[in-house]
Amino acid sequence: MAADVSRQLTAERAIVWLSYLMIGLLLVGTATKLHWLATDPFWELMSESRVLAQAMDVGLMMFALIVVFGLWRRHEWARILGASLCFIVIFKSVGIPLLQPLLTPEIRIPIEWDAVIMGSLAILCFVGLIWVKFSK
Repeated sequence: MAADVSRQLTAERAIVWLSYLMIGLLLVGTATKLHWLATDPFWELMSESRVLAQAMDVGLMMFALIVVFGLWRRHEWARILGASLCFIVIFKSVGIPLLQPLLTPEIRIPIEWDAVIMGSLAILCFVGLIWVKFSK
């Protein structure tokens, strides 16, 4: 009985800390992208697209902070929102470059190593957040 509880708490902590790592990398990467969008002269030509992309990134960062708060307090709703955030990260890091040739074949977006690492971490966190239930 005590071993099962100990194993449950260890799995819970591991998944939560992996989620913190993924969210931290997401926040740093998104903040870097926001800075890049603000300073790149290419995006000055498409200011309305830049504003939309920046607004979506800020919304994603706020959503990630809400998930961090909920995971810190061990709320069940945070597990569900965390799994949703993992799905968004998987699509954003790996899904868009994979779907891109179907949408605009003349422009190529390569899949970088950081996207593969982030997508793998998001898949691991997704499975963990769905599998491990928080103890009361």
